Amino acid sequence: MARPLILAKGFREHDFISLMKKEPHKRNSFRLLAMHHIQSGKSLVEVSKIVQVHWQTVQSWLKRFDEDGFNGINESQRSGAPRKISPSKEKIISDKIKILSASKTGGHITGKELQQILSKEHNVNCSLKTVYNTLSRLGFSWITSRSMHPKSNQEVQNSYKKTLPSC
Repeated sequence: MARPLILAKGFREHDFISLMKKEPHKRNSFRLLAMHHIQSGKSLVEVSKIVQVHWQTVQSWLKRFDEDGFNGINESQRSGAPRKISPSKEKIISDKIKILSASKTGGHITGKELQQILSKEHNVNCSLKTVYNTLSRLGFSWITSRSMHPKSNQEVQNSYKKTLPSC
């Protein structure tokens, strides 16, 4: 039989289930679920089977929670190169694309054009791949909204739609 867990002071007073339901990050919600099961008296092995990780992983989550509280079980920042385009510039880019897409007559905005805008206006020198990855992250695709033709007439279009036979 496994030894009983020694839990931090006040561990049993937390409502991990309600915190888990409010947590937007899925990895953090799994950790909160594990803490709930530990709180209910299950062993590390039982909890590890429920959340489908190794029991030592659950033990490390518990240790980090004991040391740092809720900050200890939150997802830590991943390693890797920092983004070339910061989140604040991503917002500017998103707004700029929407403005350009609405104002440009006939056609669409290309990745090459956006790369040039980033270089000239924001001093961001990045590859075309970075531009397309950023567009994807912002929810844009290679298909942009079609702009209005300069000779289009909305009244004529509406009257034409009314004369179409219904199927």
